[in-house]
Amino acid sequence: MNKFGKSRELEPFILEHMKTYDFLFKLPINKKYLTEDGIRSINEKFQKAIDVLVDELLKEHEIPYYNYSSLEESIKIILGEK
Repeated sequence: MNKFGKSRELEPFILEHMKTYDFLFKLPINKKYLTEDGIRSINEKFQKAIDVLVDELLKEHEIPYYNYSSLEESIKIILGEK
C-alpha cells in the first residue's frame, strides 16, 4: 500500500480476511530486531511512516487490536485474564 496506494480490488478481501483473526497485536518499532538484510528497511523515517499508516488503517476500518507490551500481557489477553 505504501508503494502503490490503496487497491479497491484487494481492500475488501483483506478486510474480510481480518475477521478470521481472534487477536491482533500491533508491535512497536524496535530498532534492535532489524538488521541490514537487503529485504526490510532499517530507515527510521520509513519505519515511522509505515507505523503511522498502519495506525490510520486500523482506525479507519475500526479493526480491534492490542498494542503489544510483553509476551506475558499478550498471553493474559488471549486467555481472557485481562
